[in-house]
Amino acid sequence: MIPSISVIMRSHNDVQFVGHTVEALLGQTVSDFEIILCDDRSTDGTAELLHHMLDGKAIFLQPEQDKYVPGKVLNRAVEIAKGNIVVFNNADAVILDNNWLESLIQPFEDPEVACAFAAQLPREDATPLVKKDYEYAFGDGSRSAKWRHFFSLASSAARKDLLIKYPFDEKLQYSEDVGWSWEIRKKGFKIRYVPEARVEHSHNYTPAGVWKRFYNEGMADAAIYGDKPNFAKAFVQVALESARDAIYCIKKHCFKYAFLAPLYRYRQKISHECGLRDYFINNI
Repeated sequence: MIPSISVIMRSHNDVQFVGHTVEALLGQTVSDFEIILCDDRSTDGTAELLHHMLDGKAIFLQPEQDKYVPGKVLNRAVEIAKGNIVVFNNADAVILDNNWLESLIQPFEDPEVACAFAAQLPREDATPLVKKDYEYAFGDGSRSAKWRHFFSLASSAARKDLLIKYPFDEKLQYSEDVGWSWEIRKKGFKIRYVPEARVEHSHNYTPAGVWKRFYNEGMADAAIYGDKPNFAKAFVQVALESARDAIYCIKKHCFKYAFLAPLYRYRQKISHECGLRDYFINNI
């Protein structure tokens, strides 16, 4: 049976990328799909550009009246989606190929596959350490396949019936995709990585941004997995990852980042442990 498809696109101040993403979406080899747009009160012209490009071609979901909660927005969008396959693609995840959608939905020929996710390639301006992390997480998928769990909703697809039966956790402010896919995996469903479906998507966070991101991911990991903080282990991870960074940066002839790596990894790992710690302090 040929699947019916709904594409959900979330945006927030993505005017730099959204035009390219929409153009690529409209140029897919698979063209029979509906588009549902969820803009979170952008102030840079993103919403206006979306209306200009997609008026009459998309459903515009009104922003949340209160604080933006990812799970709540996603559940609202899924509920109105007509497709039996729901595709998610963030406005800043620029689609790179016209067969991206065709590739992304192909795994659903297997009835045991619940969801699939695309390869994310770092942007040209990504720092060497960000490029390394994306290459390791995505690439051919061989490294991340050995991790406890890996999934990214930024460019992905899932069966609507499962999204309705097992909605996104509306208590999570971060990693709602990880929480959902982890529960799906525990129930025995398959998750597929599709390296042929490619988008360009990465972030060069400021030092404060790195701390905020990984602190909140720590909070989420405590809620999802029940992980507890282990600062001694985190310091070992900082040392090991910094060593791998140095080797990578020397090979790429970006020597400056070999020296910056320890501080970068410290912010990542220690902020994550602080998030784990504070989750349990706040939930005793």
